[in-house]
Amino acid sequence: MQRIGAMRIVAAIIDGLIVGIAGGIVRFIITMVLGVGYAGVMVSGIVGAAIVLGYFYLEVLKGQAIGKQIFKFQITAQDGTPATKEQLTKRYLIKMVPTIISVVGAIVSFSAILAMLVNVVGGIAGLALLVFALMMLRANKLAYYDELAGTAVYGPGTMQAGFPVNMPGQTPPPPPSA
Repeated sequence: MQRIGAMRIVAAIIDGLIVGIAGGIVRFIITMVLGVGYAGVMVSGIVGAAIVLGYFYLEVLKGQAIGKQIFKFQITAQDGTPATKEQLTKRYLIKMVPTIISVVGAIVSFSAILAMLVNVVGGIAGLALLVFALMMLRANKLAYYDELAGTAVYGPGTMQAGFPVNMPGQTPPPPPSA
């Protein structure tokens, strides 16, 4: 097993598509039933966030969401041993901060100014999470939330995963043997 870096982005895109389509359909139906008033915005926002939170809770229960399952990636402790529930929960909570903030935004949507302020904070948290995630492209292949939670993502095989990136002055790795 080896740590996975850039290929995690593909798994994350798959997860994003799954949860985005499912959440979008449910939110659309709720908005059609309840309208675009306070009740419709609040209920669709809370249900949409619940779908995201529930879907990614798979990473706590199994150490992988569907995107990672497809590629046989596993969230583990940094040394490759199984991660504890505490580590997985800490990682999950860090990753879900923007979603949790969106729940608050949905609840306070009765006030346009307050909802806008909460959404700005949520957007900043989302941008910070993106930066945290892109840190997986470093040599240690750890996203910042992995560092904070003591986790890593490992995958099968011995071939290098991700895009081949050589640092200046670094000799390229030998080609994989079949």
